[in-house]
Amino acid sequence: MNQLLERYNLPKSTQGEIHSWNRPISIKEIKSIISSLSKQKAPGPDGFIDKFHQKFKKEIILIIYNLLEKIEAERILSNIL
Repeated sequence: MNQLLERYNLPKSTQGEIHSWNRPISIKEIKSIISSLSKQKAPGPDGFIDKFHQKFKKEIILIIYNLLEKIEAERILSNIL
């Protein structure tokens, strides 16, 4: 993997960027993302359009927030970096 990455001249991340990526995501950020979804278009492969996300916004926000908290608490992604 290192040889593959060394072959390409990829930009390096700064400590500030890494710190920003590692901070917890807030409920406010999740709300903002759901609110900014395109109308009548599915934002991902699940095929759900914005109307679905808006109708179940409260439930979706809590599910995503709880999932992210669990990932952080259990350090699920810590071995990836």
